[in-house]
Amino acid sequence: MFTREAVRILIENNHGVIHGGYTGGIMQAVSDEACDSLTRLGLPPERNIAVPQAQHDIVGWERVKSATFTEVAQDVYDRLRIMIINSDFVIVAPRGGDGTMLELCVAWHENIISQASGKAVRPIIILLS
Repeated sequence: MFTREAVRILIENNHGVIHGGYTGGIMQAVSDEACDSLTRLGLPPERNIAVPQAQHDIVGWERVKSATFTEVAQDVYDRLRIMIINSDFVIVAPRGGDGTMLELCVAWHENIISQASGKAVRPIIILLS
């Protein structure tokens, strides 16, 4: 519920979302709410962005139906790079899996490096259930 509400608020405030793009769990909830909110508000579907990963496709993970997909990331490191670099801020949802924890750690690390080099940091928002 918190995840869908956060996505709805983001879309209503003229932001988009970028997520992993596979069915089940947080990725599905983000994509579904983004699609619903974008449709309701008449906004372009390209604000619901999914970053697929070659390894997930190879083992048969099912992709969400309603997202705009980037090029396939070759591995988790490529996927994280695409997601973090193209984000203005990071939201970590409750009950996320190992990918969610990786995203949090990489975003935190990138902020430490950015701050040390005098660059802007990306806010990290952690939703608690």
